[in-house]
Amino acid sequence: MTNERLTSKIKINCFSTLLQSLLRMRSDYHLQRPQTPALAGVVWKIAVLASLVQIVSATFLVKSFYTPNASVSIAYNVASTGEFWGGNPERLWGRYAHGERLRMFNLPGEPLLLAAAFRALPASALRYLHVPFTALLIVCATWMAGRLGGKSLAWATGLVAMFNPFTVLHGPAWDDIFAASALVWAAIYLVWLNVKRPGCNWATVALLAGLGAAAALLRAEAQAVLGVLGLTTLGLPKLRAARVQGLALIVGVAVALGGWGLRNEVVSGRFFTGSTHDGITLWESVYPSASESILRRGGAEWLDLERMGSDYDKTKGMSELEANRYFTHRALAYILSHPLALARLAGVKLVVDALGVDFARPLHSKRNLVGIAFNGALIALALFSLAGQWTIALCEEERFFIRTVAIVTLSIDFGLFVVGPVGLRYGMTMYPLLWTAAAMTLLQKFGAMTAKQVDARAAVS
Repeated sequence: MTNERLTSKIKINCFSTLLQSLLRMRSDYHLQRPQTPALAGVVWKIAVLASLVQIVSATFLVKSFYTPNASVSIAYNVASTGEFWGGNPERLWGRYAHGERLRMFNLPGEPLLLAAAFRALPASALRYLHVPFTALLIVCATWMAGRLGGKSLAWATGLVAMFNPFTVLHGPAWDDIFAASALVWAAIYLVWLNVKRPGCNWATVALLAGLGAAAALLRAEAQAVLGVLGLTTLGLPKLRAARVQGLALIVGVAVALGGWGLRNEVVSGRFFTGSTHDGITLWESVYPSASESILRRGGAEWLDLERMGSDYDKTKGMSELEANRYFTHRALAYILSHPLALARLAGVKLVVDALGVDFARPLHSKRNLVGIAFNGALIALALFSLAGQWTIALCEEERFFIRTVAIVTLSIDFGLFVVGPVGLRYGMTMYPLLWTAAAMTLLQKFGAMTAKQVDARAAVS
């Protein structure tokens, strides 16, 4: 073999080794950090692309923007009368409902946002109201992935998130779930930035308090995730560097709920920080006919009027708060006395929630086939990433923070899967983790295939 050919083969082998290392993201922490400007460029591109996808969806694909809950009806009442009321009285009183004005049926975040938009924006612009929130959620997932594995993982995660069918078709809807999840992950990212380096940027602290307050007024899950995350920064030594930021989250959540509770005390005479559809939602989600309702009609709440007559006989003379308390106690008592029934129901819910199956439609319908295929692939790829060998370029404190975030979000979302309603939207908080894990597997497989091709070319040379 000539010296020239030997030199060429050495160069090719070196290139093969380097390419495998880059594609598998086995990079050093100190070498990763100078990539931040390049990563910012990737994030901006993903932000623009995600916004365009959402705008196209809102313009041509989504037919109805109404949220699955009562936020829109409440928003119309706020916009037209200046009073916060609305919801479905039949869910609390069944056939005994007579058009009562529900004052605390939903948390106020989404209704107030919609009411402000109804007043300030032209009708043609309302379909794009939630585009920034969905784009922000995708951007936060992309930033997180970039810090974990660099530009390649950022691109892969952003594209997986952007073209997730549920994101495309439900992202523009007037639903609080994407808005709350976006604010939660923006807060998580800001806390992450302070995990390694102690410090107190008061602008960041104020922003975190604002994010915590806004998210808390949108979803109960957001209250739980941010509250627990804030407590972990105060209680776990490895996260003490971010304790001021964690405290800001707790203060933001507490102030928002305190304000909502005081308002409810004014209108009802009782300090109450939740929403009065929580109790009936919990009971609908665990009652004996819930599984039948899910399998026959696609949701746990569609047999209420047929199967809850005895409950409505008891709530007919109750106030809004009393009816909520009744259904909450009814649900908790059933959960404690029927653990096996709850476990069987949880199995049905996990399948429906994980794959996005809608049993109100044929399994071979386009909607179900696309949902099952994509969500099944997403979960499978995410699980495969757990077995992959990834050398994440982070310090120990950052690794610990990511593990903590994963445990908190997954635990809360799986708890909701077990005792809450069914639907993909109820697991939205954990989706950035799934997108990132699936992207890791895709890159690993692509990297392995590319490395084999380069090795084959080297062998030929």
